[in-house]
Parts: sequence; C-alpha cells; structure tokens
Amino acid sequence: MALRRIYELAPEEGRRLIIAEMRRPSPRGGRQTLTILPDETLPETDSVFVDNFEKNDNPDIHSVLIARYGSPNIFSRVMALLDERIGNMDCYQQSRLLAYCLRVDASGSIEPIRRALTARGKGNTKCYPNVFRSVAEFHTSPVG
Repeated sequence: MALRRIYELAPEEGRRLIIAEMRRPSPRGGRQTLTILPDETLPETDSVFVDNFEKNDNPDIHSVLIARYGSPNIFSRVMALLDERIGNMDCYQQSRLLAYCLRVDASGSIEPIRRALTARGKGNTKCYPNVFRSVAEFHTSPVG
C-alpha cells in the first residue's frame, strides 16, 4: 500500500521503487501494486522476471509480471518453459504464461493452449477445464 501511495504522490520515485521491487526474487508488493505502471512492456526487466519465475519457490507473482509486462524478447524462453511443463505446472502460473504468449504472438500460442486443454493423465494438475477462462482473465484474442 505504501508503494501505491508513493506512486500517486511522486510518480517518478514510485515507479523506480516499484520496478526495484519487481526485480526482487520475493517481491513484497502485491499484484495490484506491481501491475499499476502504465507501461505496455518493461523490456529491461524481462530476463529478471523469467529467472525469478524459474528459481523461486512461489512463482505466482513472477508469472503475473511476465503476463503483464513481458516483451516479445522472452517469448522463446516462456515457450520453452511451457513446452517442458504444460499440464504439470500450477494452473495460475500456466494460465498467466499462456496469456503472455497470446498477447505477444496469438497465432504462435494456439498449440500450447491446445496442449493445455488436452493435458490429462497421472501427475497432471488438471487445469484443462478452466484454461480459456483463466487465460482470458489476463488476455483475450480473436485468434482461434
């Protein structure tokens, strides 16, 4: 809440502090605060977001940051993550990474979305019934 207030009162300083918090392996700000910046993407933080997602015990916020601010520069890294983990990763994280892919390359995202919809079997996280709804919470596209 303090970060939001600083951003309201001193946007330049608030922006600097919010971006610094985003870079932390365990950001202290919540989703609403960390996604308040008007930027479409933050290319300077791309690799940090993906690195933190891969290394962190609780990567939920990092999947949100990738979905919200990730630039096309990390598309191949995110696709590689999905390729190795789709159907076996946390539903929240999977849907955020799929939303990022859909935002960056809608036609290139059809196959991972199809795989998420058909991922079944032992060890599967059973995200398939909610893929469309959960991805649409972050991004929608007319491609299909």
